[in-house]
Amino acid sequence: MPRSIHRTSSSHFRFTVLLAVIFLAGSGNWRDGMAQQRSPQQRVGDGEKTVLLYGQQKERETTEVRAVITVRGKLTEREEVKAGPVPMEAVAQVVYDEHILPIGSEHTSAEPLTSARFYRQAQAQLKVGDHGQTTKLAAGAELQLATYGADGLRIFSPTRPLTRDELELLELPGSSLLIGQLLPNQQTSIGQTWTVASDILAAILSIDAVTANNVTFKLTSSENGIAIAGIGGQVTGSVDGVITEVKLTGELRYDEAWGHVCWLQLQLRESRRPGKARPGLEALAELKMLIRPAEKSPELSAALAKGVAKETAETHELLKFTAVASGFECLHNRSWHVLQDDGRNCVLRCVEHGEALAHCRLARLPQQAPGKRVGLPELQQDIQKSLGERFGKFVNAQQWRRNDGYEVLQAIVQGTVQEVPVQWSYYHLTDEQGNSVALQFTTDSQQSQRVSSEERVFVNSLRIQALQPIAETADTRGHVTGKTSVSVSDRPASPR
Repeated sequence: MPRSIHRTSSSHFRFTVLLAVIFLAGSGNWRDGMAQQRSPQQRVGDGEKTVLLYGQQKERETTEVRAVITVRGKLTEREEVKAGPVPMEAVAQVVYDEHILPIGSEHTSAEPLTSARFYRQAQAQLKVGDHGQTTKLAAGAELQLATYGADGLRIFSPTRPLTRDELELLELPGSSLLIGQLLPNQQTSIGQTWTVASDILAAILSIDAVTANNVTFKLTSSENGIAIAGIGGQVTGSVDGVITEVKLTGELRYDEAWGHVCWLQLQLRESRRPGKARPGLEALAELKMLIRPAEKSPELSAALAKGVAKETAETHELLKFTAVASGFECLHNRSWHVLQDDGRNCVLRCVEHGEALAHCRLARLPQQAPGKRVGLPELQQDIQKSLGERFGKFVNAQQWRRNDGYEVLQAIVQGTVQEVPVQWSYYHLTDEQGNSVALQFTTDSQQSQRVSSEERVFVNSLRIQALQPIAETADTRGHVTGKTSVSVSDRPASPR
């Protein structure tokens, strides 16, 4: 199948399996008021035996977590794509040690809960149509930090940027950092039920909002020191502005002596419409997770001794995109998603809360000989010719040299497409050997300031690798002018 479809389908894997995360929990006020986040009305059953179901994590506790999730279903595209459903199936496995980090002496409810993880195994096999892919966490990225606070659950590497596939592998359901927060934190009798507030479910499912849910937890038995609770119900919500529905059943097991959830199993049926960054989904998923105490983790002990706990998500959330066939790599924020990477062109789209803010096209250009580098006037002339009647005016044109020797040309144009104001930002990067990459950002003029900081992340981080020169052909000219820049997109990124 085309590489562009494969990239989209692969990236969708995280959102497929994240719908199984009903056992995560939390809200912006989870620390000091977790009990208040529960439904104030809880039905007490007829059983006389009670169990203290207490779910707050123990600081400085180390556990071993093993999880497996299987997904089977089909991906669907928007009607205008005119493509039929594509079958998909996936299996993911993770094994990691986790250490709950202590909070500060003057902590507040807004301070995030944090854990350090060392992954001993993290692998997923995905098949979409006839195309298969295996994703593994690369060597050197075994150490991860997970945080949960006002911004939800965040996983990041304190050692190097993750790729999109690696991030989505780590964001599988079953964040053991939060699993205990599904418990009611009180003495509970056999047959008693409790519910979780919608904002907690939104965080659990990693979705933007929950508009309705009837998910119920019920303590069904307590034997040999293990309390078992059933889970069932339905959630309606949205992800990136796309309606999502999940029907779920399952159970969790609580080790009464240890005071910790030790097992979780979930079966989910998900239905999600196609969005602007990902295809739609109709799928069945099953999650199995085992948690047990670990006496020690040498790798985590060494990392904590080096001060890894001081790292924050804000400084480590960029993702790395590598265009292997085109020979370059760059960093980008997590709102950007790869739509196409076919060895000739790369296309990414920035989507936030269901709104497509911008597109970025990147392409490798023919190598430039010494003394024959493209100049800013030539770039501007080529841009104006490519835009034709859509061209309005240049609002900025400049060039500079990065500290690593890369020459950067920039030209920003305002124009119109079908009477819609559009801004195009063109960048031309050339290293000291004459290797060049062109970037073109397209956005609605109203979003231009918002997107400008995103552009700088791409431009400041892009690195070119040695590659054979790309010959200019009729096939490439539709996307790359052999001399200078990526050609214009026909429409702005923002929906109209």
